[in-house]
Amino acid sequence: MRFRVLLLISLASLAMAQTRTQVGGKVATPGYIQFGGTPAGGISLTFAGDLSGNSSTQQVIGILNHPLPTLTTGYIHWNGTAWVFDTPSGGGSGMVWPGAGIPLSTGAAWGTSFNNTGTNPIPATYLPTTITSSTTGNAATATALQVTPSLCVAGQAPRGILANGNATGCAVIGSGGGGSGTVSSGTVNQLAIYTAATTVGSDANLTDISGQLKYSGASGAWFTGPVKIDGTLSIAGPWFVQTPWPSSPMGAGTSSTGSQIGISNDGNFYIGVGTGAPSEICTVANGVCGGGGGGSMTWPTTPGLTVCTGTPCTAWTTSKASPTGTVVGTTDTQTLTNKTVDGVAPATFAFLDPTSSVQTQLNGKAGYPGAGIAVSTGSAWGTSLTAPTGAIVGTTDTQTLTNKTVDGVTPATFAFLDPTSSVQTQLNGKPGWPSGSAGIPNYTGSSAWGTSYNATNLIPGTFLAIGGGLTTSGGLLTTVGAQPYEIAITFNGTFPASQVFIRKPTSGASQLSYTIPTNCTNSVIVFATAATASTTITLLKNGTSFGTAAITSTGGSGNTTWTCTATTFSAGDTLTITAPASPDATAAGLGGSIFATR
Repeated sequence: MRFRVLLLISLASLAMAQTRTQVGGKVATPGYIQFGGTPAGGISLTFAGDLSGNSSTQQVIGILNHPLPTLTTGYIHWNGTAWVFDTPSGGGSGMVWPGAGIPLSTGAAWGTSFNNTGTNPIPATYLPTTITSSTTGNAATATALQVTPSLCVAGQAPRGILANGNATGCAVIGSGGGGSGTVSSGTVNQLAIYTAATTVGSDANLTDISGQLKYSGASGAWFTGPVKIDGTLSIAGPWFVQTPWPSSPMGAGTSSTGSQIGISNDGNFYIGVGTGAPSEICTVANGVCGGGGGGSMTWPTTPGLTVCTGTPCTAWTTSKASPTGTVVGTTDTQTLTNKTVDGVAPATFAFLDPTSSVQTQLNGKAGYPGAGIAVSTGSAWGTSLTAPTGAIVGTTDTQTLTNKTVDGVTPATFAFLDPTSSVQTQLNGKPGWPSGSAGIPNYTGSSAWGTSYNATNLIPGTFLAIGGGLTTSGGLLTTVGAQPYEIAITFNGTFPASQVFIRKPTSGASQLSYTIPTNCTNSVIVFATAATASTTITLLKNGTSFGTAAITSTGGSGNTTWTCTATTFSAGDTLTITAPASPDATAAGLGGSIFATR
């Protein structure tokens, strides 16, 4: 006799039995006993032997020689060494619940449940092709309405259909015509028109072809009420507007009408942009834009190309004569004829392109040498020699020399000079010693000595070759233009907050004024010990900052960012250079040079 024991329900009643019996079976791996089947991972429970006896009930006190624990709430569980009661993970029932909605099983776990929020609906592949049960909401497709809609009464037709299918806007059919008549055959693309009270024909002038409504009647189309065009109005041929004046002024547009153009009650055209007040359109007749007939414009007094004065123009000046030919532009490609350039009027003249071969050859020509006897270097003209008035003397030619002065030569062929000789005459004409006090002789260039230069008669600056930026004034060298000026700063060790590195006043002498350039060009500041972070030094004029130097590491040109405004220091001004309010902990040994000009 075999029993199938449902422990979850019957253990309490079994505990009341009087006869104790060991239940035989097979204990496999640790797990929970589940009765009524043998699920995967569970343990099969089979009784051993015949549970017979005199008692009407049996009490199970152990399984496979292992006693059962004291009865309590939970699940009986073989943990590998003993039977215990506990609760498996996942809840009191041991089941992992799926997400809210209609559960979806993947075969091994719970998937995302289907819901009615629209985020995960049941796919169409899960539904039958035809659904016969009642549903709510709107169907994507349908062959009939669920409820028969309300219709119009006999003799009426609806002007619209509501969402539930009910007719709306019912009106009498054929009111005025009795609801009867004969529809005559028409022409393709022509709109129907009543040719009689009960007969419909067509008008060849009124067609609708490819979405384009066209009326070609000779008298045109007439509208007695407002016409609204919700799109682009395109007019292919000539047109004009003929309309009576309105009785009231043209008002501003609205958000629905937008911009507008039209005739106001004064007979003039106006245009309105958006909801703004309309403005009158300029015409020659109304003079709004300075035209004739009421405007302030006057014609130039002389004909020709008009010239106005003022910015913008406020008056006409003398007009320029109009050429008979085309006006010449500075960059236009044009041919000029009959022109006189700089007083020269050749019958024909031409200009050479600066890069042309002809111009290149002309540029290579040597040109004329200077006046006199030409001297050639072999590739260019040198300085020409002064040409004599007489014949040129040759080294071997037999020639008679006159009016010559021979200096430093004592020829053996004559022992004295005739006092009336030309040579003596020239010797007599030689100037004597320079005049004035001893010093540097001053030759005037007119066969005479000027006053010698000395301590009381100074050499003019034009005689001196001095460096750039210098000149003479009253015998003294003075500077010309801006000269470099350097202001040195230094501070040993680390510096405290807001330390003043330098406070330099400017004296009253105008020569000592100086200017520090934009971004403190050529200035430099370094640290003997590098800064941990960027440290900003501030430059002030009379207590107001005009520049900063942001220094990283040890400073110098590669580690300093200058931001300075060009600033001039004159008499009474003071230059101050200070440390930041929160100095760097490691920056030390500051040294620098502030560059300026004066």
